[in-house]
Amino acid sequence: MDISPEHMELRDAILAALKRQLLRMVRPGQRKVLLPFGVGLVRSDSVAMTNHCFEEPLAGITLQGRKIIRVGQSETALLPGSLMVTCVDVPSVSTIIESSHENPYLSAYVRLNRQTMADLLLHGDLAAAAPGQYDKFWVESADLEILDAFRRLLRALEKAENAQLAGLIARELHLLILSAPQSGLLRQLYLAGGTDNRITGVIVWLRANLQTSVSMEHLARMAHMSVSTFHRHFKQITGMSPLQYHKQLRLYEAQRLMLAENEHASGAALAVGYESVTQFSREYRRLFGAPPGRDIARRRRELVTGASALQAS
Repeated sequence: MDISPEHMELRDAILAALKRQLLRMVRPGQRKVLLPFGVGLVRSDSVAMTNHCFEEPLAGITLQGRKIIRVGQSETALLPGSLMVTCVDVPSVSTIIESSHENPYLSAYVRLNRQTMADLLLHGDLAAAAPGQYDKFWVESADLEILDAFRRLLRALEKAENAQLAGLIARELHLLILSAPQSGLLRQLYLAGGTDNRITGVIVWLRANLQTSVSMEHLARMAHMSVSTFHRHFKQITGMSPLQYHKQLRLYEAQRLMLAENEHASGAALAVGYESVTQFSREYRRLFGAPPGRDIARRRRELVTGASALQAS
């Protein structure tokens, strides 16, 4: 489809306004700011190390710079103006590959609120998704409506007195994402009563009960399915078995505890439900490529190196 010069000019103007807003709200070296309504602002003034995280359902736009992200078997580049949507809680690996002090990597995202999506699907005019397989993660060029909603949302969040307006815009943004042609899986996952919605309920429970030992039988009963049916549906949605998924949730949370809260490996292991620190270290190394102590030390060194380079520039 041909895009008119007027359309491109308006798109560029909205992206420029978003960049100015984000630069006002995030200082050099700050990296991330969390705001009400699940809004996050990201700034990186240098290329960054590979980052492993367990994505929650979110919609994000890249405003400047480039990032490579891999979710499951899908890998893609996020360019200025890209919209990325993850439909379900899944692990991802990302690397910022284009950024500098003069032109930092900039992005904004909103976590997709499960209750808001369920409410919009129940009470709105959105059609149910047609049967079929849908991607749990997609990237496309953000359309003008979504870019403008992000712009208005950030502008509202700059002033505390605009909180009610910001909440309405955040809800509008959810509606725009649910209306996208690729949003079939979102509509399946969050429409109450459906099979995929029951899988979503199990995922929410797993995230809230990391320390709890789980069995396939217990999880299948929660989803009101047979074990074989539950296993098949869960793997279709997340790309891994329920027990593999639970293990990765634990390991990602343990990494966060060690990196962000200075927890020792043994304490992190116990905090996420491991009884054996040896088993924890073995499984951590298998997932992240190095034992916990070495992996966290490397990540801290890279963070310090990046901050020092920023101060010297």
